[in-house]
Amino acid sequence: MIAYLNVVRTRGLHSVLKCLTFASERKWIEIFGSCLLILLLIKISIKIVPQLALMNEFRFYVPACLVLLKLFCEVYEGFIRSLTGLKQNLSFLEIFISFLPPAFVSSCYFQYSLCIGFFCWLQRKKYEIKIPSGIPIYFMKKSEYGTAFVMLLLALFVELPVSSLAFGFIITDPIERHWAHILIIVTSIYTLILVLGDRWKLRQSHHQIDNDFLYLRCADRFIADIPLDQVKSVDLFNDDLKKWKDAKHKLKQTFEIVSPFAPLDKPNLVIELVESLNLKIKRNCQLKPSPRFILLYVDEPSRSKSIISDALSALH
Repeated sequence: MIAYLNVVRTRGLHSVLKCLTFASERKWIEIFGSCLLILLLIKISIKIVPQLALMNEFRFYVPACLVLLKLFCEVYEGFIRSLTGLKQNLSFLEIFISFLPPAFVSSCYFQYSLCIGFFCWLQRKKYEIKIPSGIPIYFMKKSEYGTAFVMLLLALFVELPVSSLAFGFIITDPIERHWAHILIIVTSIYTLILVLGDRWKLRQSHHQIDNDFLYLRCADRFIADIPLDQVKSVDLFNDDLKKWKDAKHKLKQTFEIVSPFAPLDKPNLVIELVESLNLKIKRNCQLKPSPRFILLYVDEPSRSKSIISDALSALH
């Protein structure tokens, strides 16, 4: 009996650890997406099989458990970060910010920056990149971002009536349906603000190189000041992107793709960096360790390669 209880306890503990690991490794957007998917599946199941109507009373229990599990992981990790900040004699504000999830803080700053960009766009201000003078490397002149931007605007306006009809079919309660429609409208307007703010910055963005640094700027999506002595090589990228990514994943080598619109603007230049623990980049305003490879989309890949190669040759 004691041996059986020990087995049950061990398996239970193992299951709890697996759940905690699952919640810890998922982003909040994935958690909320899973919750929304669960709710939609329950609603559709009830529509198809009316005998499952009892599930409607408990439809929020599973998503709530998932959110609470993720929240517990975030609180625990935040508590550890706060203790570290306390030992370093940081200010109360810095300790409080360190308690919050880093991805959440950077996401808030990223969206705040895009909202500021939107208001600057309304005022017809010009976006100025704050980097030292040097040779510019452009990536927006031949980009398909303009086409993607128009497609996204059309998608937003098409999504409103389609989503309204979908929620009208799934949600029968008039109050819930009313709030669902409000949520769709607010989300669509906010998405439009972020897109316009991003476009305002992106249209004037470009990379730049001088005698010492390669400055990579793709609006607020990607920012890096890379010392030229940290650049190992630069070459044209003509490989199949999926196969190349799979090969790097197998070798456990990191990479970042920097392009205005990744689905259409495929990278055409690859920069290999030396391994360094001190070199950092910013992806969506979140500070991250530098990858091994940076894949760039540029307007003139051959010319850009020559510019960077010449700068590396002059350095050595």
